[in-house]
Amino acid sequence: MRTGLWIPVEIELLPLSLTEKVLLSEIVSLSRVGECFASNEHFSKLLGVRSDSVSRLISKLKKAGYLKQISFDGRRRRLLPILPSDSQEHLSKKEGKR
Repeated sequence: MRTGLWIPVEIELLPLSLTEKVLLSEIVSLSRVGECFASNEHFSKLLGVRSDSVSRLISKLKKAGYLKQISFDGRRRRLLPILPSDSQEHLSKKEGKR
């Protein structure tokens, strides 16, 4: 049973859109209870966007270094979130952009 979504401060401070932060937070949440095998359809329903938009968002997060695709067998994709260990560094960068 889904009870909600929490955005960790490490993600909140990243230079990402709110949609990207929610997506990354969901992947982190799923990874903490096992592995993230969620489909684009799952993320699509959560975010209220089309599946092809989810695919683009995941590609963008992978390119930015926040996600790593562990495996893909043609049907199932396994994603691993990669969060920065030093949130202060990201806070400083975010404040510097103002």
